[in-house]
Amino acid sequence: MTKETIRQLWGYTVRIIGYYYDETNPNAIDSISYKHFDILGNPTEYFNAFMTEKLDIILVPSLNLNLYLRYLLLSNKCRFNLGFYSEMNESYLDLMLQYEESSLGENINRLINYLNKIQEAC
Repeated sequence: MTKETIRQLWGYTVRIIGYYYDETNPNAIDSISYKHFDILGNPTEYFNAFMTEKLDIILVPSLNLNLYLRYLLLSNKCRFNLGFYSEMNESYLDLMLQYEESSLGENINRLINYLNKIQEAC
């Protein structure tokens, strides 16, 4: 849903890479799970390929960060991490908005609108 919302807002003017956590179906395309780490907890090539991408923004549409997402946020040298506020997210995200009781798409639109305002101000 996040990729679709961003594509609707910005079209094909941006490159979108997105993964989601799915332990129930670790072979799903665009999913991250325990399968992408070895027995010592080191990432496999699949995860490393994403880790080494030079990303401008990491958008986190989750209130609860799993271990894999925390590892990504700490290891990737992304310019800007944004998502929704929770105590857990404070240490990992640069910009957080309160998650409102509306659809995920509407909340993502709010995040993007704030990001646009920051970009205009800079």
